[in-house]
Amino acid sequence: MMSGSDVSVHINKFQEVIHYLANADLNVPEWFSATVLLSTLPCDLKYLDSWDYFVKGVRIDKKTTTLSSIVSEILEEKHCQKPATTTTTSETALATLERTTRAIGAKFCMNCTREGHTKDKCWVKGGGKEGKGLK
Repeated sequence: MMSGSDVSVHINKFQEVIHYLANADLNVPEWFSATVLLSTLPCDLKYLDSWDYFVKGVRIDKKTTTLSSIVSEILEEKHCQKPATTTTTSETALATLERTTRAIGAKFCMNCTREGHTKDKCWVKGGGKEGKGLK
């Protein structure tokens, strides 16, 4: 799997290969196919989407580990890694700026995103003083 690829797509392709092997009477033990799947995940720590820590935390047991159990763990981890919201970095930065400004007791305008006044006193388009200039 290439870094940045969708792990769900990768899992589907991997399972297709396992089914193909089974149809060819090449039965691969569940624990072994699970181990191979884990070894195909990107594990380079210089990439943000590295699965290194996840892979190192998985313990394979020949008697109890199945491909489906590992797939479930991978998909659960993918769900946990997904951002909780779809806010952009600029929205997050703006929210942080607003909180910081208000925490020190200063006014913050949600209209023009500047300090020192509020939206009702803002002269920029959409503000309460729109078109009235600075006063």
